[in-house]
Amino acid sequence: MKQYSKQLTLAMNTLIGLFSKFWLIVSITFVLTALSIVFVLVVEPRYQAVAVVFPNTEQSFDRFSGITSLVGMMGMNKGSEGIYSTYYYPTLVKSFSLVDNVLDSEIQIDDFKGTVYDYLKEYQQIEKRHEAVTYIQEATHSENDFDSGIFKLQVETSSPILAKILANLLIDKLDEFNTRNRSHAVAKTMSHLTQRIDDAKKQFEADQEEYLDFVTRHQTNNLSPAAESKLAQLNSKREISKDIYINLLRQRELNEIEITKNYPVLTVIDSAQVPIEKSFPKRKQIVIFTFMLSFLFACFLSLLIYNYESNSIPEQKQKELKEAFGSIFHGSK
Repeated sequence: MKQYSKQLTLAMNTLIGLFSKFWLIVSITFVLTALSIVFVLVVEPRYQAVAVVFPNTEQSFDRFSGITSLVGMMGMNKGSEGIYSTYYYPTLVKSFSLVDNVLDSEIQIDDFKGTVYDYLKEYQQIEKRHEAVTYIQEATHSENDFDSGIFKLQVETSSPILAKILANLLIDKLDEFNTRNRSHAVAKTMSHLTQRIDDAKKQFEADQEEYLDFVTRHQTNNLSPAAESKLAQLNSKREISKDIYINLLRQRELNEIEITKNYPVLTVIDSAQVPIEKSFPKRKQIVIFTFMLSFLFACFLSLLIYNYESNSIPEQKQKELKEAFGSIFHGSK
């Protein structure tokens, strides 16, 4: 009973404190909520365009490697996910050279027609080229799903159409970079393969000549056991060098066929579309959150002020307030 009385007294003191500062609570809540409304109405809205791609690993460098040892001979280390793993994409897509190439791309937005750089100069007041690169880099974000290999690119700008265009251009430039890189890797492989073919041809010709020379100098139908063993070794050596030479020729032919097919390195799952809803500010969420936070803050501040003032309020006044609230409480019961 005594504990219940203490709890009741504490509740009454809290209600007295809140009631006595009612207009302070209302004022603080109203002012802060009004400021949040002004903020969401005045701040520049942002729109986010999203593109999702998947690396076409089957058509990447692995298809051109042919003999696995060739990759090691070239000093390449593909790793478990291949040299076109999306692990490198977040850094690559925001690299200065790739973004700088985007600035020279031709675009058309409403009545504007020109390069991305010209658009940023005219509508974003960006004069210097490196500032334009920085603007796109800061607007670009990405996510990697290493389990599936899916790469998600997000571009957030004040113009929904610009966000869509930049996202698609970045994906295109990323694919172009991978294609050039793949072509360069294939060219190196072909150069190395050609050299290996020349070496294998010389080895086969030397083994063939040695074999024919031995056959010419000996009667093959009447050979000693030592001569038969030597002939078998020469024939085996010749057949091995022949197989290596033929396999290398076949590999070069397959690679030349693959080069002409021009496979894309990236498969676009979802190309960027013009975003309809704003990504920032989230007006409803901001206003509701500010209202709740400001109300709690106002209540806490009011209780602090009440506790401070209660020490200076005459005991008679405190007693009257408690009796008033006590009568209300018992009357409700």
